[in-house]
Amino acid sequence: MKHNYVIQAVFELHMWPECKTVNEETEGLTWTIKMYNSETLALVKDTDKEDREKALKVSWETADPGRAEKATKSRQRYLLLKKQKAGEELTEEEIESLKEKRDRVRKKDMEEQVSVKGGKAKPPAKADPKKGGAKGAPVIEKGEEEDESKKRILPEPTNHVNARIVSFLNHFKSGRLITMECVNPNKNGRTRADDEKEKMRTENLAKREEERATHEQDMAHAAEMVGKRDAFKSAIFEQVTKGRSHYKEILVERMEQRNLYREMIANRLEKQKAVLELLAAEKIDITALESAIEQAIENLVKQEVIDKAKKQLEWLKFCKDIEAQLQQAVSEKVKENLVAILDRIEKENILIEPKMLNDAKNFLSKMK
Repeated sequence: MKHNYVIQAVFELHMWPECKTVNEETEGLTWTIKMYNSETLALVKDTDKEDREKALKVSWETADPGRAEKATKSRQRYLLLKKQKAGEELTEEEIESLKEKRDRVRKKDMEEQVSVKGGKAKPPAKADPKKGGAKGAPVIEKGEEEDESKKRILPEPTNHVNARIVSFLNHFKSGRLITMECVNPNKNGRTRADDEKEKMRTENLAKREEERATHEQDMAHAAEMVGKRDAFKSAIFEQVTKGRSHYKEILVERMEQRNLYREMIANRLEKQKAVLELLAAEKIDITALESAIEQAIENLVKQEVIDKAKKQLEWLKFCKDIEAQLQQAVSEKVKENLVAILDRIEKENILIEPKMLNDAKNFLSKMK
């Protein structure tokens, strides 16, 4: 469904009297309009007045062809005369334009041309008794037909679109005498006494003073409302400013928290990657693995990854203890202890440095 709305912006003069003059406040004044809708909106200028004026000019041109061109030439001639009167120098074309004779067509001439075109003969001129008329010739009086021809014929209201012209034509065609009947006629013909007139005058003055006081009270109330409105607007703007500042502070704090959280996530992923790379290595450094586990705990790495690393650390420490026992058995040169440790290493698949394991086996073979 299509809806058309006309928006008109005005100022209240009793609230802002200076708005009708050009000053610092009114100069460069602009309007701002905000529209919210779920459908398509179109904001266009209301050209109804311009359209009506254009239609009126078109009707003039239709009724009198060439009127626009004559008006343009008349306007140019007026401007040239004004320029010449001001003492400015005119060009040759402008001087030739001023020399052109203006065609003044009177309404009487137009009526004669129309009558000639219609086939009617031109009426003979009337003799002037003062100048060449016969002595005692009767003077022809003007009849009703001549009076009727001199009456101005106005167009019909339906031939125009301008509201003011239509209103004038309707008014002109209406009755010229307006009769108004008295509601309460004075049938007795009584004349008011002086005391009664004085009383009425006093009552009217009192009523006028009362209305003036009421008007002043209304103006004071309006001024008070303007002050309250300005104070309310200032308070609202102050609250909005404070709320905006508080919102900015909260937003900055949230952004800092988000950056810290992002940094924490990046560190956690980095520490987790470091732990997994250590666990995937062929030879794991116990000291590096312990440090990686501590950093992973601080950066909240997944618990399953930490548990896996701790389990691997305990296994490596156990292997180190068995390695120390193997070194001690080789140094003590006790065959039974050395055999027991080598059997345990093979059964439990304990990780021992290959060189150390080969040296222990060679040493055992020499003891046999």
